Amino acid sequence: MRYTLMNRNIKILDFEYQQEYQAFLGVSKVYDLTYAPLSLQYCHSKELAHSFYQWFNDRKIPPMRDELQYLLKSLKYTNTTELMMRHYGLSLSDQYWFLPENEDILWEDINFFDNSYSSHNFLEATFRYSDFQLSSDYNISPNASTNGQLSKCWIQKNGKNILFKGANTIYRFEAICEVIASRMCEVLKVPYVEYQCLALSGTKSRALVSACPVMIQSHQEFIPSYHILQVRKKQITHTSADYELYLDILNEHHVPHAREYVEKMNMLDFILANEDRHLGNFGVIRNLDTLKWESVCPIFDTGRSLNTNVSRKYWLEEKTDMKFFTHDFVSSENVCRTFSIRISHQQINKMYELTGLFQELLETYLEELPIHKDDIYMLKKSFEKRIELFESIMYHKHLIIDD
Repeated sequence: MRYTLMNRNIKILDFEYQQEYQAFLGVSKVYDLTYAPLSLQYCHSKELAHSFYQWFNDRKIPPMRDELQYLLKSLKYTNTTELMMRHYGLSLSDQYWFLPENEDILWEDINFFDNSYSSHNFLEATFRYSDFQLSSDYNISPNASTNGQLSKCWIQKNGKNILFKGANTIYRFEAICEVIASRMCEVLKVPYVEYQCLALSGTKSRALVSACPVMIQSHQEFIPSYHILQVRKKQITHTSADYELYLDILNEHHVPHAREYVEKMNMLDFILANEDRHLGNFGVIRNLDTLKWESVCPIFDTGRSLNTNVSRKYWLEEKTDMKFFTHDFVSSENVCRTFSIRISHQQINKMYELTGLFQELLETYLEELPIHKDDIYMLKKSFEKRIELFESIMYHKHLIIDD
């Protein structure tokens, strides 16, 4: 069967896909790559089919998704490709979708920015929970095209798209880390996605999840940093040196406050000891009307922080490893070297105040977490030590200013 890759109502290319065997057979026609995913625009014409197939595969729910087989069985699908194709490949991270050759539909008819959808079955299959009063006009949803390992589900409530995301670390308080990261971004004065904690009480389980709104509008798309680096793929080193390469590309596209906001993201990750800032959870927002790179993407996905995935005996250690434009972990000292933006004493003081919020949230959701009440003091103390280390580094670099 033939499908057309669409960007809203703009045709990009045709591809052949065999439903019976869930097989991608290749690109059969190219219309215009101007509005194509960035990774397709910077590949050689001979590599187009392969690049599209990679992009196509990345769009599916990944095979390492928590409890994937239960999800597929509950929804009565055999695999994630079938699930994605039945939902037109639609997403809430961009405006791409797959138009079957025998269907006469428009983006306005089915996109999830303007239309309602049902998440009852997906929510139940993901979190064993379905008690929300949700919109349910359509039987398709954006949940068939979400990436990442953690269980997650888009819901639509009161006309707003909200993402629920679960946990799979040792101590399972990723949702609390997301809230703290939101507040820390506010202190650092950098754009961010607002997160909240929510305890879902299902029929057989109770789960602490994070909840956040969609971060783009219907005329925008999120471009992850690994696609951005492909603009200069011959220069990529897969080391920390790619940090400056990335900033050069953003500056070439006149992204406002690029260095400031990316550096503040590094500061956030250093303070919270975030172990999972990979090349898929930061990037830029592109305007699809003008094709202008409008802004650095607001900070999101900072859940694997503050020792939620670190054994107790290491909670108070000062040294930590992080991902920094690399597949492997590097010493956080590499990240410190990038700090050049000044912050104030007042900002430092507000950071220390957040340790109290951290303690309060841990106490509030203690029943949902595999930690003891006595652990909370040590977790708070560890957070304070990270701020103290950050303050010391900024002081010695002469980057702390008077209010």
